[in-house]
Amino acid sequence: MERFLRRDPALKIIKVFEKEYPSSTYYVGLTHLNIHIGNMRRNFDTARKLAMYMYGFEPAILVLPYMQPYGPIHTKITEQNRTRFKTYFLSLRSWYLRDLLAVARNYGINIAIPGILERAGSRKFISAIYLPGSFDEKPVVHRKVILDDREEELGLSAGKLPKVFTLGDVEFSMVIDSELFYPELSRVYSVLADFIVAGLPQNEPLKRYLNAIKLVSQITGFTILVPGSRVYSSNKLYYTTPTLIVSEGDIVFKYNEEEQAIIFVPIEKLVRSNKSVDKYILKLLSILRKYLAKKVERSGTRKGNSYKNG
Repeated sequence: MERFLRRDPALKIIKVFEKEYPSSTYYVGLTHLNIHIGNMRRNFDTARKLAMYMYGFEPAILVLPYMQPYGPIHTKITEQNRTRFKTYFLSLRSWYLRDLLAVARNYGINIAIPGILERAGSRKFISAIYLPGSFDEKPVVHRKVILDDREEELGLSAGKLPKVFTLGDVEFSMVIDSELFYPELSRVYSVLADFIVAGLPQNEPLKRYLNAIKLVSQITGFTILVPGSRVYSSNKLYYTTPTLIVSEGDIVFKYNEEEQAIIFVPIEKLVRSNKSVDKYILKLLSILRKYLAKKVERSGTRKGNSYKNG
């Protein structure tokens, strides 16, 4: 199922599903990386070197871990770490994304990060970002559409619409941590996308996310790619998240070793042969639109009555 190709003593390169797709020349590079909390320069250098390694393999895309620029968000924002938290927000003009986009274009390598803190004007989001390896394309952003209570308390805004990303003839979506707990969102993606990249937080229990990933994979038919990481704080191991490939509800590949790795997944493995416009999903969307329209109408009526009676 897998083969190890060594090009650097500090990096393991693994090709999976070679027996199924022996003639494949187009890959998704799924990463398992060391992330150093708060050290964007060091994390950027890691991403840049990976793009150099990928250059000779002609991959479709390099997938970095969740929050790769700086590491996980602390579960509790205190006065002591609030200043650092504010520095984590990136815009497309921030040096990290600007320079990483230049790397992507110079090497012709598409790069995806399934989760960063993004600033757009005065608003703040948790976003997945796609940096194209072509000078003719612009970066594409998916802003998390479903926020939990803590994220709202931090002053984050929700995105308006989910986004599907295009790789030539292949399309994929990126689902950001707790969005996995709403399979309905992934069912919407199933109308267009071929596979899902999931960004998992590095400081929360993995088990409940695994259950959600397996369920989404089973009910949608998606192969789900989860980039993993070993997170370090002051050079001490803080948390680990395995790199996973989940297909038809089962974990078909798992990597959680100390050595950093790029896992090459043939694009043919990820293309859904039965992808079609699901009439039942379209019907469900139509029902939801009507339901929400009525709910908004009723809400407006109640507010109006309350105003008149007040």
